[in-house]
Amino acid sequence: ACEFFFYCDADLELDKFLFENLLRMLYHEPEAAYAYCDFQWAGFHTHRKRGIRFDGERLREQNYISTMSLIRMAALDTTLIPLIDEDLKRLEDWALWLKLYNHGRLGVYVPDYVGFVAHSRQEDNSSRGVRDYYYWARVVQERYVY
Repeated sequence: ACEFFFYCDADLELDKFLFENLLRMLYHEPEAAYAYCDFQWAGFHTHRKRGIRFDGERLREQNYISTMSLIRMAALDTTLIPLIDEDLKRLEDWALWLKLYNHGRLGVYVPDYVGFVAHSRQEDNSSRGVRDYYYWARVVQERYVY
């Protein structure tokens, strides 16, 4: 059986030490459900996306955790089915982190480490604009913040 799960977009360049660093943090923090790190946008967006130390209350306000996080399979049980909310057109990862948080499963941040480069294009979901982002953020909060 598989012990960990990693969702990987096709437009990523992974650092060769990404899994080593994420696994090290999960082994160091055995109660953590998943580990996440910083990443670099390249292309249409060009900036470093910095995470923060896990903060559940802040997570309820905004998503600061990338989809590309290493998740313990043991943290994903039937209470979280379906894992991905297919009705969402954006911010599906945030919905998952909130579902985990609502079930007492917390993440752990690997500080000061850029684990991957995400290549963005103007037509990507993450490039649809502020109005679209706030619409889907409101939908996620209405469904998963309680």
